[in-house]
This record gives sequence, C-alpha cells and structure tokens, in this order.
Amino acid sequence: MDRKHRPTMLQRTVMAATGLIALAIAYGGLVNPNGLLEGMQLTASGPAGLNEIRGQYGGFFLLTALFAGFGAAGYIRPTSVLAYLIVLYGGVFLGRAIHLLLGGFDELATYPPAMQAIHLVDLTGLVLSVAAIRQGDRD
Repeated sequence: MDRKHRPTMLQRTVMAATGLIALAIAYGGLVNPNGLLEGMQLTASGPAGLNEIRGQYGGFFLLTALFAGFGAAGYIRPTSVLAYLIVLYGGVFLGRAIHLLLGGFDELATYPPAMQAIHLVDLTGLVLSVAAIRQGDRD
C-alpha cells in the first residue's frame, strides 16, 4: 500500500487525535467493558449487554482508530476520513444536544466528569473535522 495522499497539518492532527481517542475507547470496550460503563454511569445487565459494549465501543472504535490512523499516515484520502468523522462527531453531538434540550441543560452538572468531557470532545471533534475538510485534498 503506497502513501499517495498528503494531509495538511490540521487534517493529520484531527485524524491522529481521533485515532488515539478511538483507540482508548476501543481498548476499554474490548478489555474492560464494565470499567468503561462505570465511567459513564452505565451498566450491562448480562452477557448480551457486554457483547453490545464490546461491539459498539470495542469493535466500532477500533476500526475508527485504524481508519483515522491510515488517513493520518496518507494511505486514505483525508477528505474521506474527515467526512466520516463529521458524521461520527456530528451525529453523536446532535443526539446529546437533543437529549439536553428535552431534559434540561442543568442535568449536565450531575454527569460524571467523563461524560461531561465527552460533550466537549464531540463538539470540538466536529468543529475541527469541518475546518479540516474545508482544506480539501492535496493529492
């Protein structure tokens, strides 16, 4: 596989940072799903719940980390990776925002620190992914 794409510094930074975040989430989801859930004040009620966490947080984020890493390294077109990240960050942030609109923003103060931080990560990831994709491809 030849490197044929040259991401800009911003594109490379967004993809690499997302890859590292996704790798950490994947590790937690695959190796310690209960620990990952505890940090978000969630529980799995049985083997099927743990399977879902390993699939959604483990497998999904492991492939996200690989995709972002290959993009940062120049093996995948940066705008393809960044479009995916806009869908990922945008969809998650939109769902979180709708929940807060329906439930009241004051409940955010009762969330554990990890859940409070993830709202900022999602918004920041979305904004930076949009900024990076606007730079276009430099092939």
